[in-house]
Amino acid sequence: MPTNSTGGTVTAGYGSYKQKELRAAVNVSVIEDKLFVRAAGIYSARDGYVENTFGGTLNGKNTVAGRFSARFVPVWNHKIDLVLNYQKDDTPGIAFMSKQFPNKNGVTDVFSGVASLEQGKNLGTGKDFFDATLNYKYYINENTSWSSITSYRKGNSNARWDGDGTASAAIDMAETSGADQFYQEIRGNFSQNSRLIGSLGASYWREKANQNYWFSPNEQQFASLFFLQPPMPVSPDGQPIVIAAVPNDPMLGPLAGMPLPTNHQEETSSNATNQSAEAFMEVTYQLTRKIFVNVGVRGVFDMYKLNNEAEMVGGDPSMLGNLTGSSPNLFFKPSALQEISKNTLSVTGKAGLQYKFNEYGNVFANYSRGRRPNVLQFTSTGEKQILDAEILNNFDAGLKASFFERAFVDVVGFYQKYKNFQSNAWKDNNYIVIDGGKATTYGAEASVNVAVVKQLELFGNYAWLHSAFDSTNTDGLAQEYSGNQFSLAPEHSFTAGFNAQFNITKTIQFYVSPSYSFKTHIWFTDANTEGLDQDAYGLLNINGGLKLSDPKLVLSVYATNVLGEKYVTSGGNTGSLFGVPTFVPSAPQMFGAKVTWEF
Repeated sequence: MPTNSTGGTVTAGYGSYKQKELRAAVNVSVIEDKLFVRAAGIYSARDGYVENTFGGTLNGKNTVAGRFSARFVPVWNHKIDLVLNYQKDDTPGIAFMSKQFPNKNGVTDVFSGVASLEQGKNLGTGKDFFDATLNYKYYINENTSWSSITSYRKGNSNARWDGDGTASAAIDMAETSGADQFYQEIRGNFSQNSRLIGSLGASYWREKANQNYWFSPNEQQFASLFFLQPPMPVSPDGQPIVIAAVPNDPMLGPLAGMPLPTNHQEETSSNATNQSAEAFMEVTYQLTRKIFVNVGVRGVFDMYKLNNEAEMVGGDPSMLGNLTGSSPNLFFKPSALQEISKNTLSVTGKAGLQYKFNEYGNVFANYSRGRRPNVLQFTSTGEKQILDAEILNNFDAGLKASFFERAFVDVVGFYQKYKNFQSNAWKDNNYIVIDGGKATTYGAEASVNVAVVKQLELFGNYAWLHSAFDSTNTDGLAQEYSGNQFSLAPEHSFTAGFNAQFNITKTIQFYVSPSYSFKTHIWFTDANTEGLDQDAYGLLNINGGLKLSDPKLVLSVYATNVLGEKYVTSGGNTGSLFGVPTFVPSAPQMFGAKVTWEF
């Protein structure tokens, strides 16, 4: 938020893969102690680090964003804050690459920096959103206040990707989505006798959302995934395998020998109206000089409604759809507009106990019960599904302390029990949410900051996480994912580094801040599918430079992934459904420089 001062900063930078960055911010005190405003903007763009042999690059970025904020304090007990945000991304496509099948250069290495995705520059991702938030706070006295938060957000996104990760035109897909959201909250904060503090209030949230999936296979090339075992979209030299007609197999009846179309387009569209009304209260009471008790409760009434339809939108009817049962489509079975809805009333809460040693340290223990709402969805065949709400019971305890005003320690341990765990999976030609049943997680996390001397600070964070699906569900039956580890959940991870600085002259300071982060093995799916995982890896990043006090300039250089670690950030994806999983390679070494002027 803006402050009662006038000044600003400007940053310009350039780096690897034509990385360009420009940031600026200015703060103005329009009326001293009454009205202040701040405006900030950013432009950040970079070419993709994967070349596409069909044109363009992949895994790049292109972002323009701006923020305006204002604070108005007409009198001491009234405060009004306004925040406006806008962001637009228009980036190259994502490099979904195959480890099984080569690009057009005959290379299967996903870290080669070259992909062959046949839609070329048509591939891409984009989004734009705008949000506005108005926050009004009225102080009855220094301990009691009322506040109102009103916000509106509008966003749209689009993506087109190559699902098979090869030069084949087998899986050409796109998604567009959008949402309008409104939120209103009224909250009261109070304090009684300096021992009881708390808040109570109510809120309302409404969302109107839409999502469209488009699928356009060239069936003469998609047929290689359908009829060949194992599926093989391209030949050893990376060229698409073409099957012009349905094989002459008597088992296929009248379809045998029928020509396959090269142009077919189908689409499924969903629209949702979601609403939620909440009432909440939280209090903290000081039992003794050192013991505090915290209790909170929240009641929520959810109203969800979803409709869906699917149709052929262009080209020729699918021939293979006669075999999948979705004719005249291949994937999304045509269906007229249909609707499902669900209203629920739920109560969640929390309770905690804190013991303060002194102003420098405390221990705490908490319990909380959370809930993720029911899932409403349609399968690719138009089947309606409503999943039970996910329930989480969480227990945590820990310590926060500082020693000698030099060392700061934060340690927490937790134990969590899930019921009706909502997992994403490919099931029967669908990427849908499924009920994963019961699951248990437990672990610990510790953070340490040590100011060794004025010129040197050490920092570190370590996390241990055990996550697994239970052997049986709530009905006592064996679970499909029994014993599986959660996706994207490494058992061990840590970050360590230091911040160092020293004066070269009275007006010039040198600084450097390297950090190293490490993660153990992760799965990309809750199904723990063999091959859809990433082994342990570590990343070294370094940032450093010079700080000048007159003029106020910062000259910095940075390097990311200094050791050139090769890992994938995603595995499986759309291709998994058709037996041709894809992977997204990590960013290579990157270097750059920036200059920042503060005025």
